[in-house]
Amino acid sequence: MKHNVFFLAVSLLFILGGVVNIGVTGFFWALPFVFTFFILIKHYSRQSKYSLIILVVTVCVFFIWDKPKNTLIFPYLGSKAEVVSGWAYTKTYDSNSLHLIPPEDIEFWKEQLDSKYLLELVVLDKNIELTMDRVEFTYPEFVLSVIIIFTDADGVNYSIFPKTLIKGVAIGEIKSEQLKGVESFQSTWTEYLGNLMAWPMLPIIIFN
Repeated sequence: MKHNVFFLAVSLLFILGGVVNIGVTGFFWALPFVFTFFILIKHYSRQSKYSLIILVVTVCVFFIWDKPKNTLIFPYLGSKAEVVSGWAYTKTYDSNSLHLIPPEDIEFWKEQLDSKYLLELVVLDKNIELTMDRVEFTYPEFVLSVIIIFTDADGVNYSIFPKTLIKGVAIGEIKSEQLKGVESFQSTWTEYLGNLMAWPMLPIIIFN
């Protein structure tokens, strides 16, 4: 019985890890633990079995539903930031948000104005106040790419890469008391749980 409880707890831990994982594998490597979970509760009473299933499904739906706006995964959502004049934003044909560009990168992007990809480049002549709305993640060439989406008072979306945002806050070009000293926009506990989905790589790590 004790062994059963232990393996059930491990299964639930890895299922939760798959649910909060924002990496390219998503929930996939949690599937073996879902099967294990159902095997372990097979002989439970009907009430206990259904209670556990409902609990697990509820938790999974809570974290999976609209994950980019989940404050337990991304606790800095709602943070205020002021981008100073001198920064710029670009508009591209494949995005509905304006991408923020730091001053040192403006010349590079000016050279791209002749490309079909870049539609517009605008240098800010005054500060803009923004609110962090969501964290989007995509997988170009099967590599995780994270981007932070802010909105202004008019509902216009502005995007920025995490490293650019962290650097901008650190040097004072993006003013935000809430984001000072932040090094990751994902909560530590969900990041660690998500890392459990790297378990298939464990033999390689051990033997290397």
